[in-house]
Amino acid sequence: MASNHVDFDGDRGSRQSFELPEPSLDGLRVLVIEDDALVREAMECILASWGCKVTLAHGALMACDQVLHHQFPDVILSDYRLNDGYDGINAIRLVRKIAGAQIPACLISADADENLAHQVEEAGAYLLQKPVPPAKLRSILWSLHPSNGGDS
Repeated sequence: MASNHVDFDGDRGSRQSFELPEPSLDGLRVLVIEDDALVREAMECILASWGCKVTLAHGALMACDQVLHHQFPDVILSDYRLNDGYDGINAIRLVRKIAGAQIPACLISADADENLAHQVEEAGAYLLQKPVPPAKLRSILWSLHPSNGGDS
């Protein structure tokens, strides 16, 4: 398990340091919906390195198929712009409908449009602006992990 090194000044002016463990994502089931194969593979690598169980889909329909034939995800990560006639918001809604549950979701987009932010909020999802810092993604996923009292 990786950790974060923290330094601080003690009460008497002496420098102290200690290690904070990174939050565990072990066993978190993440459905990644991304039409770019390289990005999909990169997401799989980083999520797997954090202990997540990753399911990949190149579009909304494949994501629905994955959910129908496999265990439901704990979290959905979807790119906004997909090449299969659906956008990420619609993909999230379809997966939730098939699962019969309001699965926590994050939409990843380079668009800074206020209208998009409003649509994501209405869909009950989180908007992550590209590029997404890995630490921010990890923190959000940790907060959504069911064993941490997440949304699912």
